[in-house]
Amino acid sequence: MLVRQISFLSQKFLRRPFTSLMSKSLVKSIEKCIDAELTEYQQDEAIPFFLRKAGFRLVDENNSILIKLLKTTQEYDVEIHFNARLPDPIKTEEDEKNAQDENYQPEQSVDFKVLLKKNGTKEGLVYECYTRNSSIWCENVMMIENTDDFISNIEMMNRSIYRGPGFFTLDKMLQDAISDHFRGLGLNDDLGLFLEVYSIDREQRLYMEWLNKIKEFASE
Repeated sequence: MLVRQISFLSQKFLRRPFTSLMSKSLVKSIEKCIDAELTEYQQDEAIPFFLRKAGFRLVDENNSILIKLLKTTQEYDVEIHFNARLPDPIKTEEDEKNAQDENYQPEQSVDFKVLLKKNGTKEGLVYECYTRNSSIWCENVMMIENTDDFISNIEMMNRSIYRGPGFFTLDKMLQDAISDHFRGLGLNDDLGLFLEVYSIDREQRLYMEWLNKIKEFASE
């Protein structure tokens, strides 16, 4: 009788594969994560406001961390390239203590590149920059002979390209002139804030999309 019971249980278990039970558990866990993320997520109103005010067109492709801002002026085609990112992590005990303060604003930083292509030509300037709490800092200014090649390889750029001297090694008068030219195109602290906010927003939405894809896979 005991043998028959074991045999019966074995057949019943085979009709309900263990992988099925695991999938159901995974789906439930993912659903909880999705609900929590949807409850917390709200896109910052500054994002559409900046795009309207600055006149940039936003381009981000499905399942890609690459993001572009595009705009055409009387002289230039302007492209800004940056990536989705996680918020900067808490690094020290002091950071952790400060994070408990409701008014605490953690330091934010985004690396990005600005391509200025003269209308009707392939030549252009490339600014390699980063933000620090919405302020924009320039590291290098490169002269590019063929911007089409540069754009297609922007994320795998040949490190042998001469990037120009370090920006802060330039004569102060030249630094100011380059900065004025840069800001005259609307590339200012408002842009810096947008890049910091949107890069995190995009990563958050990519994460939620990833959760949904894993859920669909586990549910099949």
